Amino acid sequence: MTSTDPLAKPASPPPAPAGRLRHRRRGLAHWPVRFALGLLALAVLALPFHAADRYYLYQKYMSPQVKLSDMHLSPDAPARWSRAGRHLPATSAPVVLAYHDIGPHPGPFVVTPRAFDQQLTALQAAGYHSLTTNEFIDYLKGGPVPPRSVYLTFDDGPNGLWVYGDRILARHDMHGALFLTTGRVDHDRPHNLSWNEITRMAHSGRWDFQDHTRDLHRRAVIDAAGHKASALSHRLWLKDRNRLETPAEYRSRITADIGQSVDDITAHGLPAPRLFAFPSTEATERATIPGETLKDLLSPYFTATLTDVSARPLTASRRAAAAHQVQRLEVTGSTTPGQLLSRIAPWVQVAPPANLLDRPDLWTRHDGTRQSGLGPFVGAGPFPAGARHVAADYRRTSSLDWTDYQVDATVQGLGDGTNQASVTVRNDSLDPVTVTVSRGYLTLAHDGHKVATRPLAPASSHTVHVTLSGATTVVQVDGTTSVSWTSHGSSGDLTGGVGIRTGIKRTGAPWPSFTALRVSCKAPQRDAHPASDNHQTKRV
Repeated sequence: MTSTDPLAKPASPPPAPAGRLRHRRRGLAHWPVRFALGLLALAVLALPFHAADRYYLYQKYMSPQVKLSDMHLSPDAPARWSRAGRHLPATSAPVVLAYHDIGPHPGPFVVTPRAFDQQLTALQAAGYHSLTTNEFIDYLKGGPVPPRSVYLTFDDGPNGLWVYGDRILARHDMHGALFLTTGRVDHDRPHNLSWNEITRMAHSGRWDFQDHTRDLHRRAVIDAAGHKASALSHRLWLKDRNRLETPAEYRSRITADIGQSVDDITAHGLPAPRLFAFPSTEATERATIPGETLKDLLSPYFTATLTDVSARPLTASRRAAAAHQVQRLEVTGSTTPGQLLSRIAPWVQVAPPANLLDRPDLWTRHDGTRQSGLGPFVGAGPFPAGARHVAADYRRTSSLDWTDYQVDATVQGLGDGTNQASVTVRNDSLDPVTVTVSRGYLTLAHDGHKVATRPLAPASSHTVHVTLSGATTVVQVDGTTSVSWTSHGSSGDLTGGVGIRTGIKRTGAPWPSFTALRVSCKAPQRDAHPASDNHQTKRV
């Protein structure tokens, strides 16, 4: 009978059967398994899409390398290239070569794989090997002179260096130094390298990576009229402020860019760069800050800078090390292997020869007459019509390290005092010294400034003896009249070779001539490497 008491408790439901309880517990326990199975199914479904994405990124940031083709040479090519190096010293300062891209379509800045392969073959046949950046810096800091060597540098970071150049370097067991414009890496693919490719190149041991700015290898507006010039060497026009950058803003922009480029390189596990290369047409002396140059701004942060444009010869040498700047020889798409060896030879540092008049082909005229050879200097002519002087330098790019030598010259034809002849020593150094003789006078000048004038016994012929010892230059004429000059500066700033000049003061006057011009080492010639210095690399 059912209770009618409203406060009475409802009756408990009857207990569930034991089988149903076991089924419910099993259902609850299966939920994690079902969830895991669902995730696994999603992963299986997503795997092809993930793999496709990874493959896309790999293809985008990792280009395949092109297989090397067989190299076909004419039978006599290796022998010709070998002969090109025979007359050069076995040890000398390295020559620095500047490349850009390697690719199938030649251009001013693109060398074909075939041409690059042949160029490296020619270098090896002529006895050259390549240096790493650390080996090159060791030389600049006073290390021993390496065997005949080249330092192969590549600018910007084009993708062709990985696709074509890397395997060619491997074939010849050579090393390359890549000066990265880091802001371009991973951008404008596949024209530029990716960090993936750079990492693979670094791991091969065939490459090291140096600095070429982050985002300053470009042209930008420099005035209100909209004219453009190098963003590295010019203060920029600030359009929103209607003015030019201040010197302080310019310095800040340059150093910030360099700091970011260094960080870009080190952030990818690569060593901090130790060298900086200016863009190919950048003049390092040009910077729109009074009293400062680009080299001044950058040299505190790098052991040395490299340039393709220099106001005076700075091929690798003691002189270049003292200046913390080295000039490079640029290789273009039209450079043949033979031309490359011919262009390298005048850059190799050599010891002074005995007779400077024996090889007219080794002199470079710089008198504006568009003539070559030594004809006017030795009385053979032709004498330039309308000109009042002729001038020439001996091996201007390969005599940079000459020091402690003596010059003996004999000049004749010094008629009635209206003509003269000059010998310049320490040529192209920071303090070149020029000795000038006329019929009755000796004049000594340094860096274009007259130091002294001495009377001579009037004669149509004079002998000149010049001795260089350290920073001191002593001149003696006819064994009786002497004058000297002591230069200031480090030894590396004062090294250099010989130049000559003859001139007339009036049209129709006879031209004087050199009948002898000999050079000898005052002491055993020192090895062609720079004196050690205390220059320290500063981290940005």
